[in-house]
Amino acid sequence: MTTKASGKAAPATPSAKIPPADIPPADIPAADIPAADIPAADIPAAIVPSVEQVTKRIRDLNERLIKSSKSAGSTALDTYEKALQSMVDFEEKVASASQLDWVAALATTHAKFITDMSAAYTKAAREIVK
Repeated sequence: MTTKASGKAAPATPSAKIPPADIPPADIPAADIPAADIPAADIPAAIVPSVEQVTKRIRDLNERLIKSSKSAGSTALDTYEKALQSMVDFEEKVASASQLDWVAALATTHAKFITDMSAAYTKAAREIVK
């Protein structure tokens, strides 16, 4: 900032006194002060859950996540099997409609290969998901 008369910079005036960081200003309501500033002895026991309660909640959550993941895995495997079966059905239809023996044999062999491989894969995956 400059003064009008001299054009020189005006001396900086000290601003309001800044309180130390660990002491909250008096104009902040107590409800807005983080709970970390309140001594543990002053927090009612009803608000703070016990270690056993927290452990049980975490265990329950983990069990729900595992169950949900298994269900999603089974659904994904079912969808995968249906998609492969549709592809195999199409290949078999192409094989039966082909005029060339080698094309029919190739399509039939490929369809059988896909069926066998997908059956082994989904069986192993279902064992893991159980």
